[in-house]
Amino acid sequence: LDVFRYQVSTAQLSNLTRSGTASAAPWGPGKLEVDLSWLSLTWRQVNIVAGEPTAKQIYTVDTKTYAVVNVMPNHQINAATLREDLRGAPRSPLVFLIARPMNSGPLFEENVFVYNSDTASPIKQLSHWLHGSASVELNNLMPAANARHVAYTKGDGANEVLYVAPADASQKPWALNGNGSYLSPAFAWSPDGAYLVFGSGNSASSRDLWRAPATGGTLTKLRSTQAQTIHIFQVR
Repeated sequence: LDVFRYQVSTAQLSNLTRSGTASAAPWGPGKLEVDLSWLSLTWRQVNIVAGEPTAKQIYTVDTKTYAVVNVMPNHQINAATLREDLRGAPRSPLVFLIARPMNSGPLFEENVFVYNSDTASPIKQLSHWLHGSASVELNNLMPAANARHVAYTKGDGANEVLYVAPADASQKPWALNGNGSYLSPAFAWSPDGAYLVFGSGNSASSRDLWRAPATGGTLTKLRSTQAQTIHIFQVR
């Protein structure tokens, strides 16, 4: 499997993982096995995961020069535990992911990580061992459009909690709703990344619509409903 770029203005199709300097990439010419569930665009690169299931690697491929960089030599994650899709932001080089750390912390504990696709900077851990449980999964990773913060969920059902973490790891993530809040599955950032809108309620049969500042602080209730769930697709 390979990754292609289609230039609309010229109707030209280019193979990013076999053309140009990609032939000098670690996997050799034309030998990259791309995991199609792991692909994310940032402003200059396509970010992919490739390799055997127990030895996956993260690569950035420049969409103009075809230059390839392996991010994993600077990693602090277990390559066999990459689980959540890579999540990039179109106006930023930052890429977020969920995996398990290397050689420290509780066994199988999942955490949120970030790296810079422009510089292939070392993968940085954002969640600081906050969750402390091998049995709880992290899901629904969603960076703000400006990539200054990333939102994600922990747990499920009545125990699902929505967290926000700063991309520079300057603070531990903070919870927007407590346990028993029946979080709705779809939430969305404002276009400027200043706030997050989500649905949450005190029972399985009602949900309220909330707005939360990206930097933490007081939540604002926007609307009360008797809906069992609220799907938020876009904030304008």
